[in-house]
Amino acid sequence: MGTWALGRAVPRRVLWGLLLLILPYHLWYGCGDLFSGIPGRLDGWSANPNIFADTLLPLVGIAGGVALFFRGIRRWAALALCFIGLGFLVLTGSRAAIVGLIVSALLLFYLRVLRRYMASASVRQKTVAAVTAVVLGAGLFYGLFLLRPGSVMGRLLIYRITAASLVQHPSGNGLVSFSHRYLPDQAAYFERHPDSPFSLYAADTHACFNELLQTGYELGWAGIALFILTLWYLFTLKTPGSRGLLILKVSLAGMLVASMFSYPLRSLPSAGEYAVFFALFISYDRNRLFALPGRKALRIVATLPALCLFVWGCLYLGRRYHAYRQFDAVCTGSVSDYQDILDTYRTCYPILRNEGLFLRSYAQDLSFLGECRHSNNIYEQAVLLYLDHRMLLAMGENYECDEDYAMAEEYYMRAHYTVPSRFRPLYKLMLLHRTLGNITQAEIYARQILDKRVKVPSRQLDRMRAEAAALLNGPTTGDSP
Repeated sequence: MGTWALGRAVPRRVLWGLLLLILPYHLWYGCGDLFSGIPGRLDGWSANPNIFADTLLPLVGIAGGVALFFRGIRRWAALALCFIGLGFLVLTGSRAAIVGLIVSALLLFYLRVLRRYMASASVRQKTVAAVTAVVLGAGLFYGLFLLRPGSVMGRLLIYRITAASLVQHPSGNGLVSFSHRYLPDQAAYFERHPDSPFSLYAADTHACFNELLQTGYELGWAGIALFILTLWYLFTLKTPGSRGLLILKVSLAGMLVASMFSYPLRSLPSAGEYAVFFALFISYDRNRLFALPGRKALRIVATLPALCLFVWGCLYLGRRYHAYRQFDAVCTGSVSDYQDILDTYRTCYPILRNEGLFLRSYAQDLSFLGECRHSNNIYEQAVLLYLDHRMLLAMGENYECDEDYAMAEEYYMRAHYTVPSRFRPLYKLMLLHRTLGNITQAEIYARQILDKRVKVPSRQLDRMRAEAAALLNGPTTGDSP
């Protein structure tokens, strides 16, 4: 609704100006994140360069299109932004964004240069060109596989489990459910297939790395149909002689390719950018889905709800920003007194109670202060919004602290099946059974620790394996890692 109002109420030239101004904005703040690591930033760029790449991808494609199709100062300004953005895009190392940009560049090259030659080419020449394009595309994807095969295998595992869930739940699992519903599905998969070759590539996943599949996982087949219909509507918009609409379509094609291997539509920094991007598409629709009579009256009607939504959003985000600043002060050590830390969490809780990461941090500090039962109550709320195997481990440790050993074992096992490549869940199970005097069961877990393939060596892992070997060879003493 807000995007529709934006596309109808704001003149197209203003929207284009906003979109082109967003690129230097991202470059400025992204530069600070990449090279200085500004503390207290909430947009996630420092923690995840892929988000930075996803915000740059459509803007770099649009800047390249403007440089190709326009002349004068616009060409040179767009060309400069395109090259600077391309440099930052390469620095992020996001393969999905780079592939999407290559697709956009090839489409622009075809539309600007090759199309006039292909119109008069013979059938044989067109066939050779098509086969060459397919071979080059296959070679590109195979090269990406060889570059990081583990990452590709991890994505294949996610796609496999997500597709199976889509078959079992054709109506979906609920909006924004992937971040807390996928890992239990992954745990169930490895519980059924304990010897799966994918176990080495499993991780704490909170995105599907495929927008179409994640839409299906959350909204079912109806969501997939809506996704495809939206793309069909955008790609079939026609405004004769409009170079701007053509550039938007080429950029959208690059985004679509990148979205099959990443999550460009689900990052907070790009939300405003994509709102303007799709509002531009709507501004070109004059005779179909969103075309209504009375342009002047329509602008007034569209502007009022958009303005109200904007004011409400500013107030809401301002309140959340203030709470985030307080929470950030705790995370960065600016608040050191334990009572002040708890008071800060209690103050922020009514505002951030729907933020899984906030709840996880709150529960961790409660556990550190010895409030194990209260900590698990907060963890129970957090796992409904955000889940990883470390949270399950922490819940098991809290139950062990309260001497509820059956629940502790259950959560350690859940953590193990969630990410089978991790050693710590098995190590905690070994220690638990050794403490309870179940030496035979403890030795079973010790053998699993020693037999498991090491993915990332570390000193802590060496200590776990040494303690497991000592348990099998006789009594052990010493501190646990």
